[in-house]
Amino acid sequence: MKISAYKKYLYDLFFISLVSFALHYLYSRFGFNPTDEGYYLSTAKRLINFQIPHRDFISIMPPGNGLLHILDVLFFKDYLFLYSRFQSIVFFVVMCTLWSKIIVEIFRIKLNVIIEYSFILLSIMLCMHDFQLMSWSSIDGLIIATVGSYLVLLKEGNSKVLGYFIISISYLMKQSFVFYPFAVLFITVLPRLTCPSPATTTSLPLRIKTIVVPCQFEFSLIATVYVEIYLRSSRLKVHFIDIFLNYLYTLLIQRPNMARKAKINRKTKETSIVVELNLDGKGSYKIDTKIGFLNHMLEQVSKHSLIDLKISAKGDTHIDLHHTTEDTGIAIGECLKKALGSSRGIKRYAHALIPMDETLTRVTMDVSNRPYLIWKVKLKVEKLGEMDTELFKEWFQAFSQAAGITLHVENIYGDNSHHIIESCFKGLARSLREAVEIDKRIKNKIPSTKGVL
Repeated sequence: MKISAYKKYLYDLFFISLVSFALHYLYSRFGFNPTDEGYYLSTAKRLINFQIPHRDFISIMPPGNGLLHILDVLFFKDYLFLYSRFQSIVFFVVMCTLWSKIIVEIFRIKLNVIIEYSFILLSIMLCMHDFQLMSWSSIDGLIIATVGSYLVLLKEGNSKVLGYFIISISYLMKQSFVFYPFAVLFITVLPRLTCPSPATTTSLPLRIKTIVVPCQFEFSLIATVYVEIYLRSSRLKVHFIDIFLNYLYTLLIQRPNMARKAKINRKTKETSIVVELNLDGKGSYKIDTKIGFLNHMLEQVSKHSLIDLKISAKGDTHIDLHHTTEDTGIAIGECLKKALGSSRGIKRYAHALIPMDETLTRVTMDVSNRPYLIWKVKLKVEKLGEMDTELFKEWFQAFSQAAGITLHVENIYGDNSHHIIESCFKGLARSLREAVEIDKRIKNKIPSTKGVL
């Protein structure tokens, strides 16, 4: 690297650092923005906690912003506000610097160092009024699009290819950038496909056309990004595009992927339980609680409710089976409640009468977020398999409390204890199947006059 180029990089670094710290001092003192700033940082924290966008939480944005700020949340915990604010300011200053350099280079403007940095500073001052300098999808998307544009417009070879790739992922930050990769391809690739190279042309008109036409396209790009997005981002038409694209993104990507799924990892000194659940499944299961009869019952729940269920449980079974049984009920209940979310559109109420040979059991439930258990089941034996029969009430109690379900279980008649308990679990399964099913007539409405469950 030539020394002059090296010095230029040092000047750029010094300028960006100086302006960024100055803006940080002047701007960040006004405190935390309670709107989008917290939203994007909380998205990053959700991702750290292994929550999946559009499944575990609602998001109108692609996941790029959350991914970009994961390290911020991990390493700058107590100073997250200050660092994330400073980071966005640096992004903004770099963005203005690179676009100013693009303009100067493409139009071959000769500027001395002082005038060049004055030009950059002017662009920062002109653009700053339209940007909230905080963790924000627009700034995150623009810095990525800008870096990519810089490589595409001013570099050659592999750097240009990398630039196209970087531009293509700007959409992950904000839907508005969905058009940008296509615009860049149109204005940089198409002219070179339709116009001959200056090296192969002999006539002066063709030489002029070859040079001027691409520049016209590139000027259009610069004008669009630098003026329209920078200076006019708060205007109605850009906001209209944002609103439309947000709606389209939600319709095409978010809603189909808002599957009612959940995962719970519950650890205590007595048990370690992992539960995965899909309310809209097909009744597939993989269950290992280390308790044979309990495995059998939970398989019935999955099979007859059509809820996909994966359970892995380890506990202090060398003492007894109480802790593992109870905690499994808690974990499944918590997972069910998490998968239900706000419970919009569910049928809520359900009941089932389940015969099993000589036995008839009635199970009635209200998915109300008001847990209560009525248990009218009498068993004639003290153990089924290795399980104490008193543990079944403990499981149903733990499940109903954790899931927020009002649950009535009544054995009407029966002799065989195995049949009685199995009919209880099958009754629970069939009731769950109906209660959590989406009622197409109410769609996304809460099934309560309160407006909330």
